This record gives sequence, structure tokens and C-alpha cells, in this order.
Amino acid sequence: TSLKSTISIESKVTGQAFTHIASYKGTLVATKTLTFKSRNIDIPRETKKEMKMMRELHHDNINPFIGACLQPHYILLVTEYCAKGSLKDILENPDIKLDHMFIASLVFDLIKGMIFLHDSDLKVHGNLKSSNCVVTSRWVLQITDYGLRELCTAAENEIFLNYEHYK
Repeated sequence: TSLKSTISIESKVTGQAFTHIASYKGTLVATKTLTFKSRNIDIPRETKKEMKMMRELHHDNINPFIGACLQPHYILLVTEYCAKGSLKDILENPDIKLDHMFIASLVFDLIKGMIFLHDSDLKVHGNLKSSNCVVTSRWVLQITDYGLRELCTAAENEIFLNYEHYK
């Protein structure tokens, strides 16, 4: 089954494009693109094993990793779409009023997700921040963007090098 109808979603607060959504098997999914200079991207065996571990993680407070699409020059990481966006956007949105009980509920969701992640084979998140926490349509916080640190770092370094080249 293929990914269809990719569109960009922007932050309501900053206007920054932070994710793309697509349809996969009739369900909305979020996609993150890792861009590489080289045409042939070789995924190490350890990274493939890590992706398999990520697919096997199932918890209410962990955003499900669906898989990855390998293309020349980029890898598309596919996760479950969360309608309310990131925790960062919610916290920075002046139109959303958060009472203490609601904040406590989000913090509790975050704690439960991190305990589960630390008890899993992955062990660590590696880049926990408010933009890597997403909120479902039912206002449940889920941790996303866990794992694949080496792959993400490789993509960031190549993007950074490309940026430096054009300065």
C-alpha cells in the first residue's frame, strides 16, 4: 500500500511547517523526512533492528512508529497522526487555556510514556522536548521521534553541510 496526498501542516503559533500528513491504508499518518546528499542510502543492520523494535512498541503514551519509506536522497519516517499537534504548539497557543488538572494529566502521560520507553529495548528517547510530544484528538499526550538517533544525526549533518555550502 502506498502513501498518498502528502500535505504540510503548519504550527498555529510560529507558522513553521513541522510535519506532513498523508494517507496510508485509509488512515491519516504523520511523516518526517530525513534528507541525504547521497543517492544510495544504506541502512545499517542495527538501524533496521531498531526500526523493528520501534514498530513493536505499544503503549497509550507512545506515538506508534508505522515504518519508513526509502527513496533516493531521503527517508520518510511514518508515524500515527495526532490531531491536536505538538505539546509545544499547545503550550504556546494563547487561545488554549490550561488549568492545573489538565497540565497534571499531560505530565502524567509524559511520565508513563517515558517509563515505558526506558523499560523497553530502546531504553532512551535521545531528544525529548515539547515538539516531540504530540497530543491526540482525545487530549492524550504521546511521545514521538524516539529512536533512530544515528540516522537522524547523519541526515542533520548532511543538511547542515549543504546549508554551509550555500553561505
